[in-house]
Amino acid sequence: MGDEIAPDMPAQRGWRLVHLALWLLEPTERNAVCGDLLESGTSRLPALRDVMGLAVRRQLALWLDWRPWVALIGIVVPVGLLLSHAARAWADSHSVYLFLYVDHWTWLFLEIPGARRDLFFFAGRAALGALALAGVSWASGFMLGALSRRTAWVTLFLLGVAVLLGTAGTTTMARANAFNGDVLAMPFYAVVFPRLARAILVIVPAWLGLRRSLQGRPLALLPLVSGAMTIAWLTIWPAERLTSSILRDRGINTIESGGDWLIGTESIPLAPWSATLVALLPLASVVTIATLQRWHKRPDSV
Repeated sequence: MGDEIAPDMPAQRGWRLVHLALWLLEPTERNAVCGDLLESGTSRLPALRDVMGLAVRRQLALWLDWRPWVALIGIVVPVGLLLSHAARAWADSHSVYLFLYVDHWTWLFLEIPGARRDLFFFAGRAALGALALAGVSWASGFMLGALSRRTAWVTLFLLGVAVLLGTAGTTTMARANAFNGDVLAMPFYAVVFPRLARAILVIVPAWLGLRRSLQGRPLALLPLVSGAMTIAWLTIWPAERLTSSILRDRGINTIESGGDWLIGTESIPLAPWSATLVALLPLASVVTIATLQRWHKRPDSV
C-alpha cells in the first residue's frame, strides 16, 4: 500500500475520519492496522474508536521524548503567536486599500499617474508582507518536521491552533481607527479576510514546509540562503512597527523609540527586535541544517 491508506477501505464520511486518524500512526503500523480492519470487517465507529485509541497511546509515548517539547516551546508557542498577530495586522492594514481597489475598481487607477503609483505601492507592500509571512511560516513548518518527525503532524495542528486563536480578545490599531470603522465592520473584512490571510499565508506554507522536511532530501543551499536573507530583511524592516503593534494589541502602551531605536531603550528594552528575533529563529535553524547537510556531504580533504 506504500503511502496510500487502504484503497479498498470504504470512502463514506465516517471512514474518512478513520483515514485521518490512521495518519497519526507510523507507515508500517498504519498498513498493518488497515489490513486488520479490512479483514475483521469492523464497522466505522468501532474502527474509529480503536484507531484513535491506538494513535493517542502512541502519541503519548512519543511525548516522553524531549524533541516534541522543543518543537512546542521553541516554535509552536512563540512563532505561532507572532504569526497570528502579524497575519491579522497584515490583513487589517490592507483591508481599506483592498476595499478601495476591489469594490470601487476603475481603470482610472491605471490611467492617472498618481493613482497608478499608489496602486503599485500598495500592491508591492502587500506582496512583500505576504512573502515575509509565508517564508517564516514555511521555515517554521520545516523545523517542526526536523525537530520531531513522529509528532510533526500533531505539532503542526497545534501551530495552526496558535495561529487561529492567538489574537483572541485583542484588537488592532487599524480597527481602533474611526476612519476604518465602516470597512472593518463589514463581515468579509472583519472576519473572513483575516482568517483567509492566516490560512493562506501561514498555515498552508507551514504545511508545505513540514512536508518538505519529512521528505528527507537535502536543501539546495544557495537558493535557501538567498531566500532566507530576503525574508530576514523583510522581517527586520518593519520590526519596530510590528513589535509595537503586538504590544498595543495586548493593551501594553508603548512610546516611540529615539535615535538608538535599535535597542529600544526609550520604550521597552529590546522591544523593536523581539518580534524579529522570534521570526528569524526558524529561518536561521533551517539554514544551519542545510549547511550541516552540505558539510557532511563534502569529500574528505586529501
